[in-house]
Amino acid sequence: MVDYQDTESTQEASIMKAVVLGTDDRFHLTDLDEPTPGPGQVAIRVAYAGIQYGDVLVRNGHFPVPRPFVPGFEAAGHIIAVGDGIDPARIGTPVIALTSAGAYAEVVIAPAVLTLEATGLDPRVAAGFGWITSTAYDLINTVTRVRPGDRLLIHVAAGGVGTLAAQFAKAAGAAAITGIVGNQDQADYAAPFGYDQVLMREQFPQALADEQFDVILAPIGGPTRHASLERLAPHGRLVVYRNIATFEAVEVSANDLLMQGKTPADLQQQPTEPDPPRTPRRQRSPGPQVPDRRPGPHRHHRRIRTGRPRHRHPATRQRCLARQDHPPDHLTTTRRHTNWKAAPRVNPKAAFRHDTHRAPISDRTLPRWSP
Repeated sequence: MVDYQDTESTQEASIMKAVVLGTDDRFHLTDLDEPTPGPGQVAIRVAYAGIQYGDVLVRNGHFPVPRPFVPGFEAAGHIIAVGDGIDPARIGTPVIALTSAGAYAEVVIAPAVLTLEATGLDPRVAAGFGWITSTAYDLINTVTRVRPGDRLLIHVAAGGVGTLAAQFAKAAGAAAITGIVGNQDQADYAAPFGYDQVLMREQFPQALADEQFDVILAPIGGPTRHASLERLAPHGRLVVYRNIATFEAVEVSANDLLMQGKTPADLQQQPTEPDPPRTPRRQRSPGPQVPDRRPGPHRHHRRIRTGRPRHRHPATRQRCLARQDHPPDHLTTTRRHTNWKAAPRVNPKAAFRHDTHRAPISDRTLPRWSP
């Protein structure tokens, strides 16, 4: 580990302030030991911590998290120490950090791969950009795969995910985007972010008449989710990524979805390592090789004369050889002689029996032919 020698780190380097959610279901400002980064991790001096809906779910007990613990899933600050395997040059870099907990503290530990450089960004703004940006991007480009011409319906249009999802959808070529909000202030706020129309919650779904949508982002359950499914077009995609109103689970018949061609999906995000880089094609190990049973130096020139184009790939050539055990009636199957000595010319049709009980022809009974 390499320490960043600033005034905050040198004075009381082992003690920090943190907000702890205790077993009494209350928040407490507590002195804790500063954590140290492990391999692949960085320590960040927190300037601002973001508060998101996940914090609300933890606070209300929807996530079984052992207490006491330090909540907080995102923060903005600068790197003060790095663990093994991390370039020490990153120390002092302003970053946005995505964490699994611990952001409500003066120092937080985060995986290095989940820290994004935030040079030039206001840290107060950057602290709230972490998870909502990745969530909105995944909803539009990974889960629903919005295509040019798609029509979208986005609930909670004035929220962090909603405002970013509308912009990502416009960039992907969406034809029309409709947002649903709770009041007029939220409608005025959401409109500039790319929505073609913004409706109030009490107007949904009556104000939409018979309009259907290719993609629906549905963070609200209960009756709203039922009504959203009714507005989903054939081959449409509805994504559930939270349950803001904490309604009971919506029961949907799989047979109904099958007959209507509708696809429900959900979004599960975990702060995990990214996929390893793919090996370049030229460096990959060759796959299983098909043995070449042809003797002699003519193996690269041998041809299966079945009326089809010549196939040079070993696997394709072997499949052609296998088909000769039962050749179609309309093909004349011959083979080029592969020995050093030339074979006599024969009539290929003489090898076939013309009765209705023709026996399969093996390699040994096939006529040999040579130019």
